Amino acid sequence: MATSYKVLGQAASEVTTYGLVRYSRSAGIATVIADQNVMFVNGQDVFVVNPDNTEFQGSYKAAGVIGPNIQYMNDGVNTDPTDTVGMGSVSGYEWMTVYSCPGSTSAVTSTITITNTSGVTAYYSLACAEDNSADPLTRNMLVNRDLIQPNDTITFTAGITLDSNVKHLMASTNVTGLVVQAFGVEIS
Repeated sequence: MATSYKVLGQAASEVTTYGLVRYSRSAGIATVIADQNVMFVNGQDVFVVNPDNTEFQGSYKAAGVIGPNIQYMNDGVNTDPTDTVGMGSVSGYEWMTVYSCPGSTSAVTSTITITNTSGVTAYYSLACAEDNSADPLTRNMLVNRDLIQPNDTITFTAGITLDSNVKHLMASTNVTGLVVQAFGVEIS
């Protein structure tokens, strides 16, 4: 059984931008449809740019994200139903994979550090998930939208085991420059 203590993984947050293909609005909900599936986090800010129709343009809290569909509360003056094809973009922060346990291996994550290199207070979430191609499920959450102050570091010491069933350590935030590092042992 080979073991070695090491940096298991590292990730730093950054904004992801997608093209938009459709905009719709009904009553209090607006929906924008990206040109591909997105992994934006519910409750986080998304930034919509639409040069054709400024009614959809702005910064909003994502109320629902499924595939390419991003829904948010329509807090604009115009609540008339509409459905249009349009150009533009949507930007936000997606879940990032900090570490994925290789097949036929298990890993014990002994320490996780979260460092906020930005100059603003940030939210962060941590999860251990079976699948890193979608938002982690509620049961996967280790930390959900906790705060970290500007230029601060938080350290968790825990024996979190990852294996072929639950193999991904994931993180999310609402700022650019949140750095997550995992330290531990891989056991093959």
